Amino acid sequence: DWDNGGRGDRGGDTWSRRSGGDREVGPLGSDEPVNVYGIEMHMILDGVPVLNMRADSPFHENASWLLQTALGATGKADSLFEYDDDNSILRECRRKLGLAPQEAGIVRLRDEPKGRKMSHMKAVGTNGKRSMMMAALVAFCLHESDGLASMGPEVQAFNPALGKAFEALIDVSWRMYSNLWPGQNNWDKGGNGSRGGRGGRGAWKDRGWP
Repeated sequence: DWDNGGRGDRGGDTWSRRSGGDREVGPLGSDEPVNVYGIEMHMILDGVPVLNMRADSPFHENASWLLQTALGATGKADSLFEYDDDNSILRECRRKLGLAPQEAGIVRLRDEPKGRKMSHMKAVGTNGKRSMMMAALVAFCLHESDGLASMGPEVQAFNPALGKAFEALIDVSWRMYSNLWPGQNNWDKGGNGSRGGRGGRGAWKDRGWP
């Protein structure tokens, strides 16, 4: 039951604990996978998300809509990214996660025509196109100045249960990313979570999240 406990596959305090209605996510090692609402996620290299998604995840049926909404796109979601043959990512997937080449669906976002350059935003889905879409969404989030906090109310209005899961996924993604750069992403204290101008999340309440 994703709505009760909201802790993903492993239950308990694998990635979160609740107190007084406020969720806190405990320390997450960058080498540890995190399970949240049917998604198992690793983060490799300098912040490349690697996702496996269960069919009963609330994200499974909404992956296309979430990616389209995040990018403000009206076309098909699978037109927003392309497959990528990145040997450094493939080597790390093999070395760290034991993935064979056919199991690592490496994608990168497409540059916007006459607009934002996004082809450097890369991600890996390990079990189909929807997992690739969700991985691409996380990669995009890590490059957004507000960490997609401004998208939260729209997701909540569309589906409250999905909004709850979305908040958890983005929050955990930023904590995993910040652990790759200890001492440089102090966004819990109001920092912007940035590294070298990459953009960052900031505190959710400072960004308008309920």
